Amino acid sequence: MKFRLALLGFILMISLSSFSQETLHAYRFNARQQAPASSLQHKNLGLPFFDDFSWNHILPYNSNNPDPSLWDNRGAWLNTNMPILAPSFGVLTLDGLTSGGEPYSWIANAGGPADTVYSQKIDLSVQLPSDSIYFSFFYEPQGNGDYPDVGDSLVLEFYNSNGDWVQMWGMDGYGSAPANASYFTTVLIPIYRLDFLHPDFRFRFRNYATYGNNDHWNIDYVKVAANRSYTDVYVSDEAFTQAPSNFLKRYTVMPWEQYMSNPSAESNVIMSMPIINNWNTTRNTSYGMKQYEWPTQTLLHSFQGPSIAVNPLSLASPTPVDSCNLKWPANALQNYPVNAKCERYLANKFFFNSGAPEYNNNDTLITLQKFAPYFAYDDGSAEWAYALTGNSARLAYAFTINQADTLTAIQMHWAHIMKDNSKLLFNLKVWQSLDFANAVNDVELRTMKFCKPVYVDALYDSINGMTTYKIDTPFIVPAGTFYIGWEQLQADPMNIGFDVNNDSHTKLWYDAGLGWTNSIINGAVMMRPYFGSDCLPAVSTDVPNVLPQEGLQIYPNPGNSLHLRNANNFKQCVFVYDLQGKLLLQSQIEANREVTFATEEWTNACYLVRAQASNGQIQTYKWIKTN
Repeated sequence: MKFRLALLGFILMISLSSFSQETLHAYRFNARQQAPASSLQHKNLGLPFFDDFSWNHILPYNSNNPDPSLWDNRGAWLNTNMPILAPSFGVLTLDGLTSGGEPYSWIANAGGPADTVYSQKIDLSVQLPSDSIYFSFFYEPQGNGDYPDVGDSLVLEFYNSNGDWVQMWGMDGYGSAPANASYFTTVLIPIYRLDFLHPDFRFRFRNYATYGNNDHWNIDYVKVAANRSYTDVYVSDEAFTQAPSNFLKRYTVMPWEQYMSNPSAESNVIMSMPIINNWNTTRNTSYGMKQYEWPTQTLLHSFQGPSIAVNPLSLASPTPVDSCNLKWPANALQNYPVNAKCERYLANKFFFNSGAPEYNNNDTLITLQKFAPYFAYDDGSAEWAYALTGNSARLAYAFTINQADTLTAIQMHWAHIMKDNSKLLFNLKVWQSLDFANAVNDVELRTMKFCKPVYVDALYDSINGMTTYKIDTPFIVPAGTFYIGWEQLQADPMNIGFDVNNDSHTKLWYDAGLGWTNSIINGAVMMRPYFGSDCLPAVSTDVPNVLPQEGLQIYPNPGNSLHLRNANNFKQCVFVYDLQGKLLLQSQIEANREVTFATEEWTNACYLVRAQASNGQIQTYKWIKTN
């Protein structure tokens, strides 16, 4: 197992700049909403078995679990942000976290068996050894995450007719970052043994990892089929391999009014759509895009591109085709129906005709472009944590607004690493301008003193995990560029979420005592300015205290028995799981009612309480059982 130093990223960056005080850290904790392992009974599957993990087309995904009709999942998660150049958009990732996002152990540097994902049963009793059945999949170590190192591994096992799991393939970790960390490798295994040709055949992937958000393996294109051969290492399919470029030019999210005041400056007139050809010969395809108002699906604009030749896959160094370019008029949203107060969405539907009906799931992709009362460079998903070292170190993040607006809050995603930093202090700052030659001449608009990091995931699981710091007296920020950031009041590094899939390092500046220096680390710090007061999130801080979460109230927490109060005016269904995903109880709570569950016999531990409202919205909370 890898011995993980607190300054892992600093060791990496010091070789680039001897004066750099920027650090990147591997996550110790990652809050993500994820359904528990499936316990449903399924009819045994037949051949072929295939999954490229693109079954959920709408992004962001509304589930991190793979298709339950194919898989019984114990900790692995479906995502699009961890792989680099996947053979299709969406992969299954195994790491050192449970299905609830917790490390399997909080003991420093502990490790061992981690995630396991099982196939549903496959009836191979009708098959013969002569049917030439092969099992294949693509795998990638590390990707955008942490590389598996010595002592870590990924294992594939088959279930035989004697009830035993037989290891058929395995890959050990690496002593240093692997050379193939940026592309996928194909594995092909024949199935001819008679003890595998039975009605309840299953296979499973398992990994051994240092516990935490560490040692990532990405899996794609899992296929079991007859009439194959040992040369069948290609897939006759073209697919989306990366997310199409953003509709917005500078931000991932911005306020609607700010966008409409200058749409030509904020829109990407040309959007790229990366496609990969997983076959060994050139394929011709046509492509296009349609844009809808969401969720009414009112068509706003459409574009049909020409037919193009997609180059074949190179297994040695896969690269996507030159991206299909989608031309977009700057005034495309003039007739956008304004029917939402706080958030508006565009659904961008990308599609192409691959001529491969067997794999048509990955021929269509719908991305949701969100407009909300804040500006964001990040996509809401942190792969690493960013920190500054040094007492009085400062960070400044540049944003540009098209018209004057009232700044009411600043949002930050605090990341767990090796310890709880919630007692550290910092001053939250807003600047009108920075003098990069002499910081003494900086023009400051506001300072909120003695703030503390607040981990939103300590209150409830959230894939965004943003803590909202309300500004004591909101004020108007004039049009143009301004900066938000912090000043540390101790030498200990604070850790903020860092998104590696979007790059805004040219907007990020830090001062470690030698004046302002532009960041040299590609990525986006998860820090956002929030405008207006009508739509502020319920979970926020009145510097530094956290307001109670609206909706389902849990008390005492920690406690010996579980009390739940539904503070909404609609009923909620409640499910309680342990951290292994086992369902312990479920109940329905009517509006404005309270229930108590006897949990005195439960083990002292952390439990997940998932509440599903009658409108379909799901929130997951944590409850700690103590004596």
